[in-house]
Amino acid sequence: MADRFGDESRPAYLVTCGWCTGIWASASVVPLAYLAGDTTVFQAVAMVLTLSYLAGLASTWLD
Repeated sequence: MADRFGDESRPAYLVTCGWCTGIWASASVVPLAYLAGDTTVFQAVAMVLTLSYLAGLASTWLD
């Protein structure tokens, strides 16, 4: 992406920004949550992703 648009371009920023990537991931998970409903597999995956997010958030606070 950066090769095509440059390091400082908005498309490159939207792909490399951790918070922006979280929004993209959330936008794809919400429809899956609606379709999957109340299954154990979806809850396990959601829990792992949530813990991963919280670990990343904690690392930014501790740095």
